[in-house]
Amino acid sequence: MRWTVRSRLAEHPAYLRVARRRHGEAVVSEATELVIDGFTRSASTFAVVAFQLAQARPVGVGHHLHAPGQIIRAVRLGVPVLLTVRPPEDTVLSLVVREPYVTIPQGLHAYARFHERLLALRDAMVVADFPEVTAHLDRSIARINARFGTEFAAFDPTPERTRECFDLIEVRSRRPPWSGAIHGFLSGLVSRAELERRAAADPATGELPEHRAPRPSVYKEARKDALRAAYHGSSNARLRGRANEVYAHFAASAGA
Repeated sequence: MRWTVRSRLAEHPAYLRVARRRHGEAVVSEATELVIDGFTRSASTFAVVAFQLAQARPVGVGHHLHAPGQIIRAVRLGVPVLLTVRPPEDTVLSLVVREPYVTIPQGLHAYARFHERLLALRDAMVVADFPEVTAHLDRSIARINARFGTEFAAFDPTPERTRECFDLIEVRSRRPPWSGAIHGFLSGLVSRAELERRAAADPATGELPEHRAPRPSVYKEARKDALRAAYHGSSNARLRGRANEVYAHFAASAGA
């Protein structure tokens, strides 16, 4: 219930006043240079990490609210936005595996509402689908620069650079004592040199439950496969149709 209430509140820019108390500079403001966000489990974490690792300087980025209100506010402020999107089936099953207290209907409903809230604004942002974000983020950054007149450095999607991203994402998921430095790095408040200094001084070694590991795994794929029959059940037909329809509108804008 708390998850659903929060997702509904997050549809409105007024939610940002509350979010700022917890997320600080991850919430968009006049000083933000770029917002990278999307519905949860849509690769926005990879996009933020890869983007910041590619920059020669810290860049003020709004991120990880998974809130339409964040994106609406950014558009109103004229802040460039990269919206990450992923097909509803992959997204919702990944969500339910990671957050088992969320049901498939809850996930589908929240997915549809999130994207419907942004539908009228999709031409005011750059939309990138899951394959582009995870394999060709350089193309997304190039489109941001062309669209908004920015000069952000491109991410080089080599296996080495991609592994570096996943390593930092996994460290973040372990929530080490210096998690604040990771949050600061993603928000553009902490330099990469400072982040590396903190990591070297206190390596993250905490346990990480397999269902929360931020990487593909046999366990998670098996869990998703076990849920597919329920996802495709007749009781979810209307919600699936609604989610697929709104996704199609954003997928048509991806890469444009």
